[in-house]
Amino acid sequence: MSRAEDLFARLKAGGLAALDKLIDDREPESLFLDFKGSKDPGTGQKLYPDDSKNVSKGISGFGNSEGGLLVWGVDCRRDAAGVEVASKKPLHNVLAFQGKVEGAISRLTLPPHPGVQTATFLDPSSPDSGYLAVLVPQSSIGPMRSTETNHYHVRAGSNFEIIGHDVLAGMFGRSPRPLLDLNFISMGMSFDTTKAWLNIPMNIVGVNISSVIVSRPYLSIWLRDYPKEHFQWSCPRHADYHLRAGTLPGFSMVGKEGVCLPPNASEDLCNIVIQMPVAHPRDFEIELTSGGNGTAPNKCTIKGTVASIRQAISTLNGGKGALSTDVLQVVH
Repeated sequence: MSRAEDLFARLKAGGLAALDKLIDDREPESLFLDFKGSKDPGTGQKLYPDDSKNVSKGISGFGNSEGGLLVWGVDCRRDAAGVEVASKKPLHNVLAFQGKVEGAISRLTLPPHPGVQTATFLDPSSPDSGYLAVLVPQSSIGPMRSTETNHYHVRAGSNFEIIGHDVLAGMFGRSPRPLLDLNFISMGMSFDTTKAWLNIPMNIVGVNISSVIVSRPYLSIWLRDYPKEHFQWSCPRHADYHLRAGTLPGFSMVGKEGVCLPPNASEDLCNIVIQMPVAHPRDFEIELTSGGNGTAPNKCTIKGTVASIRQAISTLNGGKGALSTDVLQVVH
């Protein structure tokens, strides 16, 4: 997980408290983080020109670098000592502002960036006010030009600079980077024959979301402190993968020579079943890392809580069906 993805995940999970911590820790604007305030704090009928320009430069600059995070509703200025100090200035109608930003993303760079994500969190001090986080991953489709400035930008320190001709020429000659993402398919939960254990199954699918081939895809699963004997793991295409169950609580699979996924292709990587004691359910977290030759590692966590497990048990005892997504939460 990149620094920008880590910050985005923290803000999505923690909301205003996570933003306060970011500010209290004096997290500076950097290669991976940029604070923004709206010129018309989110109340206009369309995206204000300066806001449109900032989004465009941000997507181009972060996308042409190593990725980054734009946080709207925060003012960042240097104090008398020259130190950057951030302060909150929430957008008046953050959900409307989010809609305008999302509607503009596809037209603000050429080519459009397919991986931009947004998340909002409200400020309880004022109805409808809040903050917008915009995650811009590193581009996998080559350099992107801002349609607002007509330049290619790159992140340098805490600024978005124009890319020089020689650097730009080299970027156009650079091969696109392969990217492997994971999709999780929910399956029906059930009790074992004794009704002492709850079986929580899930199918894990690898998807090539890049424009180039992903060769020798891999997946590793780290169980942390979850008992290995109560975790089932199987690979439907075991003949194409090297499979290994480690001495420590974990499993891994690596595609053999010649195994690859073309762009937009998907493949069932494995099926898992988490066995949870009905009488004594527990919180758990399982880490997954996926990728392939030349990709950046893609990390996520599968989480379950005692409350969600008990609710699923109650649903099944009531004679109703329950899916593994009722218990499992995937955090990227």
